[in-house]
Amino acid sequence: WEQLSDYQNYLEQYTQQFLRREKQALQLFAHQLKTSTDGQVHRQRMELQKKTLHLQTYSQRSCQQQRQKLSTYKEILHQRSLRQIEVNKHAMALWQTTLKMYNPQEQLQRGYSLTLHRGKIVKSVQALQAGDSIEVRFRDGSLLSQVKEVKSSSERKSSSEE
Repeated sequence: WEQLSDYQNYLEQYTQQFLRREKQALQLFAHQLKTSTDGQVHRQRMELQKKTLHLQTYSQRSCQQQRQKLSTYKEILHQRSLRQIEVNKHAMALWQTTLKMYNPQEQLQRGYSLTLHRGKIVKSVQALQAGDSIEVRFRDGSLLSQVKEVKSSSERKSSSEE
């Protein structure tokens, strides 16, 4: 029995030493794992901060570039608008001049007269007959007249040749 008791003591001591060594190994492994995990978390946190700073810088730079582009486009649009307004003013002035030239009142100011029959402009003697009432407009007034005789251009030429 004594030998069995010695063997039991030896087994208990060996088991306790084994458990202590395993416990120390596990504690060391846990410490290394914690250190490694803490290091990874720290590195990842630093990487995240670096990327966040890079993103903020990029975002600010991108916003600044977009603001600059927008400002440039705004200036271009303003200049082109001013140019287009000037072109339109010039075109309108030309149209006004053209319209003024064709305005019947302008023609009267130049010494021409305007002949109307029944409120419509007479463009040819063929539109009139002897006895028709006509209105002749001048720059300073108008007169009513009655057609005595209608002569075409060909009739005037032949009468002047005689």
